[in-house]
Amino acid sequence: GFPAIKRHVAASQATLRFPDMHLEMVRIGGLLYGLNHVSSAPVDLSPALRYTTRVAQVKTLPAGWWVGYNRRYQLSEDTRIAVIPVGWSDGLTSYHVGEGMLLVNEHRCPIIGTCTDFSMLDVSGCEGVEMGDEVILIGDGREDGIGAIELGEWAGISTGQLLGKISLRVPRVYRYDSEVVGSLSILDCG
Repeated sequence: GFPAIKRHVAASQATLRFPDMHLEMVRIGGLLYGLNHVSSAPVDLSPALRYTTRVAQVKTLPAGWWVGYNRRYQLSEDTRIAVIPVGWSDGLTSYHVGEGMLLVNEHRCPIIGTCTDFSMLDVSGCEGVEMGDEVILIGDGREDGIGAIELGEWAGISTGQLLGKISLRVPRVYRYDSEVVGSLSILDCG
């Protein structure tokens, strides 16, 4: 006869909400990252992902200028912007423009432009932003931190789609109790 087939229809959200759907297996990808889309679930999770970059350039652009591809965002006044080396290839989308924010020097700064390899943030309301400052896309664990669920919602995409868009060129650093225990970078493969 045929070997026993393992059935699974429950991903992370269904695993938390519908125990009768567990069958023989469950698929808990998001839960492994500490992501909980079910606010009433009886589980205490800690986010396991922190995604950061650094400011590559800071400049002031005049009112009327368009920022990013496809003229998606026009400046209504002189605006101080920060350019970061994270774009469509790294998880941000054109849908984040005008909707999403990233954390710069503990301030939420609007995403005003995206390109394939870069994005632009309005840092006018954030004093002292300089080249090399850390930018947090996902993480920080504080109340004003930015979660993967929130970043996906701003673009109207699922958390799985958002995380799946982060290309392998983004280095991964694995930590346990604040100690680096491993890393992976596409640059290591060549």
